[in-house]
Amino acid sequence: MAPARPSDPVTAALESALGALSEAAHHGLRRLTASGRTRPTDGATALRRTGLHTAAHLLDALDTALTRDGATAAVPAWGDAPIQPAVSLEPHQEGAGEVQGSA
Repeated sequence: MAPARPSDPVTAALESALGALSEAAHHGLRRLTASGRTRPTDGATALRRTGLHTAAHLLDALDTALTRDGATAAVPAWGDAPIQPAVSLEPHQEGAGEVQGSA
């Protein structure tokens, strides 16, 4: 069974970004697949569209470091990138649940 689609664009953007970073952790920065290389950029675009510019900037920094400097140099950016989306997701979902529950 396919997972349920997020009910709002902010949740979708945050989950997309975290998924991209999880893929990087799973494969390793040196062994990212072609889609693994584009997912952080796609995640940053989705985050930017929803107004989450700081999180988008962190994913952009990871992509830039990977492209320009290589996997080893990108490790600090990879460590920084998930913080903003991770700390934003749960409170957003809790707030969205309160709004949906009050209707």
